[in-house]
Amino acid sequence: MSQFFLRTNKSEGKAPLYVRTLNKKVSCFRKLCNLAAMEGYNKNAVSLRVWKDKAVKEIDKRAEIYLTDEEIDAMYELKLTGDNEIVRDIFLLGYFSCQRYSDYCKLREENFITYNKSGLITLTQKKGGARDVDNIVGGHPKKKVEVPIFDNRVYELCEKYHYDFPEIDVQKMNLKIKAVGYELSKTVPSFREKYVTVLTTVEKRSENTYEKLLEKKKKGIKFTENERKWFHKLDRWAKIRNGSPLWERNKHGEVVRAKYELICSHTARRSGTTNLYKLGVLSDLELRSITGHESQKNFEGYIRIGISEQALRVGGKIKAAMEAKKQVDK
Repeated sequence: MSQFFLRTNKSEGKAPLYVRTLNKKVSCFRKLCNLAAMEGYNKNAVSLRVWKDKAVKEIDKRAEIYLTDEEIDAMYELKLTGDNEIVRDIFLLGYFSCQRYSDYCKLREENFITYNKSGLITLTQKKGGARDVDNIVGGHPKKKVEVPIFDNRVYELCEKYHYDFPEIDVQKMNLKIKAVGYELSKTVPSFREKYVTVLTTVEKRSENTYEKLLEKKKKGIKFTENERKWFHKLDRWAKIRNGSPLWERNKHGEVVRAKYELICSHTARRSGTTNLYKLGVLSDLELRSITGHESQKNFEGYIRIGISEQALRVGGKIKAAMEAKKQVDK
């Protein structure tokens, strides 16, 4: 499944960064300016005001999917071996804990405790409390959270590895979990559903490189040895994706990708949070005590319920209230 991640020659022109990526870099730079001002190194007041975040439009966002309870059940039951099995199991641990990969990949036996006969996952979030810059400079403490264990499959996963999960770096996780999704797509149709998305910087660069090489080939210009290698690699990928450009597009020219291609390490946290929210039994504050989100705005960004699904939820609540009112009126 190596075709999921393509890299191009670094000498090629660079593609523009995501707006979100730019905002993150601007935010970190602004934070450094503020810290420098506090320490007396930065006396330029203008530098503290001019760096503004850009509004992130929907067309600039990559599709952020979540896996339903049924899809998680199918993933849990899927027969796998080797790295794919390990990656699947660690991903599920992230789903049940609703934590970031940097936290759920490091869970060990000491993180699983019993309090008043109830199981808890206790941890100190790596990115909790404040932004990374604060933690680097010695700012606010990191955030401690305790997650109730509400599904016995958590213990099954832990006992399978004797509470000592293998270490998997995030790049390998992101690659292999897509391979797991691909296997699921053979029997679970929802994993084959297409979503409109945008390409990463690396993917844009790959596509630009391929189109330039196609143009050189068309003109009969001889490839260098390095160009020849990249052309064969990208051409194989293009044929898998039914030709140029490298990625499938709809009639509007928008990039569309199957759901299994959009799964990543962070999908576990997003899926766990969304499915708990859908239960409708926890307040946002209670959910945030599990996820560790300090702001309501950031928390709401994790809820991936679609407009139609939300409308059905609202409609169901209205109908239930109306039925209850009728019963009272009788």
